[in-house]
Amino acid sequence: MRNQTVFRCLFFLFVFGLAEARADAKLAFVDSERIMKTHPPALEAQSQLEKENDEWIKELNGMEEQLIRLKRDLEAQSLILSRVLKKEKEQEIMDLTRVIERFKREKWGEDGALMRRQKELLKPIFDQVTRIVHRIADEDGYDFVLDSRMGV
Repeated sequence: MRNQTVFRCLFFLFVFGLAEARADAKLAFVDSERIMKTHPPALEAQSQLEKENDEWIKELNGMEEQLIRLKRDLEAQSLILSRVLKKEKEQEIMDLTRVIERFKREKWGEDGALMRRQKELLKPIFDQVTRIVHRIADEDGYDFVLDSRMGV
């Protein structure tokens, strides 16, 4: 957060310093977030991403339901099971719990499958939009193009 604040301050000093030095500078503002929300290829990519995410959620729900059944079975049978069988069932529950946690990390973790897939699907589209914005900026003689995602 602090780095963002410092970056914004330096950015504004840079922009306004240049604007003061060159009063005829042309600025353009782009809302790339809006473009990505309305551009048909981006919408298709987002739809594909949601479909894959829904499949992972169904898979996770199945594992969690299995875990609930195992816990219920253990609780219902705990009085009649031998210590060995009880330990085996407890181990099975712990193993499945670890599998579920690993699955969550692999799919939705910091560098999980969802993030990788999102980059894979959306990066080419974002790059295309960026090229178009730069081309228009060059054609129309804009000196600076600011993106709303930067918090400007």
